[in-house]
Amino acid sequence: MKIACDHGGYELAQRLTQYFNLDYLGPNTLDYDDDYPLYAQKLCESLEKDELGILICRSGQGMVIAANRYKHVRAVLVRTKSDAITTRKHNHANIICLAADSISFENVVELIETFKKTRPDNSERHCRRVNQL
Repeated sequence: MKIACDHGGYELAQRLTQYFNLDYLGPNTLDYDDDYPLYAQKLCESLEKDELGILICRSGQGMVIAANRYKHVRAVLVRTKSDAITTRKHNHANIICLAADSISFENVVELIETFKKTRPDNSERHCRRVNQL
């Protein structure tokens, strides 16, 4: 699983990288002038088929917008365990975006674990909808 962030998610991404032994894609230093679209791009362009990713910024919203510009990406903002389950099952989401400013480390760990273990629902109606994206 890969992870990237901007300055707003830097501290959280560092902790998560160590906790889950993730493939960290940057930034390498805390720089308040960095641009989140560049880190979303780096992660999205490196994402292999069936691989999951994590993007973090202050609100999570900027990363969602930047990541969803890529056809093979279905990035979602996840704030609850229900979000993690539903977006993986019904939308076949492959990138979880997190809001560093409004979530505890313990909650983030639970959301990521839930996102990772939930399998996409491959029933006809969900596959049909995902294919329309």
